[in-house]
Amino acid sequence: MRTGYRRTTLWLPLRGARLTVDTDLTWSLPWMSQQVRLPTHAVVETKTAGAATGVDRVLWRHGHRPTRFSKYGTGLSMLMPYLPAHRWNRIRSEIQPYLQHEPITERTHHDLP
Repeated sequence: MRTGYRRTTLWLPLRGARLTVDTDLTWSLPWMSQQVRLPTHAVVETKTAGAATGVDRVLWRHGHRPTRFSKYGTGLSMLMPYLPAHRWNRIRSEIQPYLQHEPITERTHHDLP
């Protein structure tokens, strides 16, 4: 399976924390001519060795709580719905209305500027 996304990483040196934001997620399988794309959502991950950061608290105030998420597991459950996906059912049902199915083009397989 091929998983694609655009990543922005922010380093918060005063807190010793890192924030990554993955957008424009895509998933495809080698034998398929289409990919599944999620252009409307972002996966935000904060990492720190210590206590929660200000970024964590802002996310919490806006109703975004930590959740288990795997780009690989979620993508596989989207592309192969006949596989058991109990762990990914909730997230899959939440993002299903926002998914786009589109043909894979030559440009799809290259990093975009």
